[in-house]
Amino acid sequence: MMDVKRININLNGLPTPPLADSEKIKELEKKIKLKLPRDYRQFLQIHDGGHPEIGSVIIDQNELTNIFDVDWFYSIANSKIKSIFEAIEQWKPVLGNEALPFAQDGGGNQFYLNLKSNEETVWLLLHDQNNKTIKIADNFAAFISLLQDNPDFI
Repeated sequence: MMDVKRININLNGLPTPPLADSEKIKELEKKIKLKLPRDYRQFLQIHDGGHPEIGSVIIDQNELTNIFDVDWFYSIANSKIKSIFEAIEQWKPVLGNEALPFAQDGGGNQFYLNLKSNEETVWLLLHDQNNKTIKIADNFAAFISLLQDNPDFI
């Protein structure tokens, strides 16, 4: 089970509410023509978007360590948070039809679910590095468990 409360997702210091309307999930699935992974559905039932207090993922590649911070998880229905529907439209030309952007970092890089063949892996698209992609986790729950305090801010 994912410990979403650990990362303290909020909007202006107040916890963001869960997705109140399950029809919105069906609307999203209809839009992307794919079923959402169970762990991402569970996440939405706790928080419909927001800013995580604990949101850093450390990626080691080729002897380099990079830290990427989730700035915002997109929302399905909360008008005060960037819409996942807008993110899909914006990033579809780059990510394709089988990817679901669910969050962004402060520089606009996209965290997304690869939904090809029910793979449900989590990736990072580095738009400022010729759209380079990096696999982060095998599923959404594993991604949430990887999130930690940014060591540069401790």
